[in-house]
Order: sequence, then C-alpha cells, then structure tokens
Amino acid sequence: MGVLDICNGVNPLAKNAKNNLEYAAGAGLLNVLRLGKRVNLTLDFMALVGKANAYTQSAGRFIVLPAATVGLQFNLGKTNFDRHSTITPVVIPVPFTTEQYNALKDKVAALEKENAALKDKVAALEKELAPIKKLVNGQTYLYENGTFTAVDVTPDAPITLYFNIGSDKLSAREKAHLEYFTQNVVNGDTKLSVNGYADKQTGSAKYNQTLSEKRVKTVVDLLKKAGANEANIETAAHGSSVQLFDGAAKNRVVTIEVK
Repeated sequence: MGVLDICNGVNPLAKNAKNNLEYAAGAGLLNVLRLGKRVNLTLDFMALVGKANAYTQSAGRFIVLPAATVGLQFNLGKTNFDRHSTITPVVIPVPFTTEQYNALKDKVAALEKENAALKDKVAALEKELAPIKKLVNGQTYLYENGTFTAVDVTPDAPITLYFNIGSDKLSAREKAHLEYFTQNVVNGDTKLSVNGYADKQTGSAKYNQTLSEKRVKTVVDLLKKAGANEANIETAAHGSSVQLFDGAAKNRVVTIEVK
C-alpha cells in the first residue's frame, strides 16, 4: 500500500495546493536464477493499481501500471557455489540397538583379554629363549636343569673310518661319521694324526701298502675341505703290517686322532 502524488510537480504539502494525493496498491515477483559461480539472472515483475480517473478521464474505475526488469548480477568476490547435475541423497545411518552395542562391547573385551594373554605368552617365550640366544654357533653344550654348559667334545680315543674290501672310497655312512667329527672338532689349528690300514687276509703286502696310502689320502682330502690345515696333519700308511683288530673287515680302516 502507498500514496501517489499526481500533482505534476507541485508540492502537495504547499499552502493552497490542490489535493492530488491518491491511494494505490502494488505487487511484484522477484526471482534470481544462478547461471554460474559468478553470474546470476535477475527477473523482477511488478504492477501498481490505482484510481483510473487520477490519470485519465477515458479509463475505467481502476488502472494497472505493469513493469518488468531483467538484468545480470555478477559476483566478483569469493564464491562457494558448486553446480551439481544430480542430487546425492543423504544417507542417515541407523543407530545401533542396545543389543548390538552390548554384543560389540563384549567382543572388544574378549579380544583385549586374548591380546593380553598373547603378550604374556610372548614374554614367557622370550624369557625361555634368552639363554639360547647367548649360545655360540659351533660350540657343543650340555643342557641340564635349564642350564647350558659348554663342553669339549674332542674324543679321547681315535675315531675309526671303515672301508669296503679293496676300496679307498668312503661310504655315505662313513662320510657322515667324518662330517660330524669335523664339524665339532676340526678347525685350522687342530693337530691331527691320520693312519691307514689294510687287512692281511686280502692281497699282497705291496698291494695293501698302496691301498692304505690311498685310504689315508682320501681322508686327508676330506679333512682339508672341512677346514683342517695340512701342515697340522701327520700321516702314516701301515698296509697290512699292523692289524688293530680281530677280523679282516675291522682292519680295513683309517684312524684319526687329535694330538
């Protein structure tokens, strides 16, 4: 609602001024459309309604004065406007029920208890393995009442390696016997005495002498491969002149003694 002045430029409040004030009513529609982040389209439609005889004598009782405004609005500052081709629906999570919450709470408590038990088990194993971590590789130990004691496994008596009749090659079993001996006893400083023999029931004395020498060489070569120093190895081949044991098979041997 408002008041219109139709006095054609004359001050309506002046003394003796003709009363040309008329009541009028207006209505409009304003809409802003976003064309982009910084450009808007403004549409403004309005209309004013008043007495028709205030403006013209040929009109009816009322007169309508429409107006329209179209323009572009530019935003030159910072904008947070983002245009989306589709609208993503908002997903509202369904809250846990009391039963679900309690079940999860119990499961977490059980896992925490299990984790604590595992930590205790790891600590116990670490304590049990602590003495083993201090052991020296290659050293022989005696384990008794939870304690490891280093022991010297150097044999007091010579070890004996047996050969087949007429052969200067060791069997797989005798090689394993020698390997165990070298791993636990032999190093570059070990002084050794190697003696070879043959049985007198087979072959001539000359043949047996040569055979015992070959047997000694076989063993010495294996000892050197295991780390023994040849300068620390004394050798002797006795052929069949010396019989250490009763029975032919027992005298087809090479003996190794740590000096």
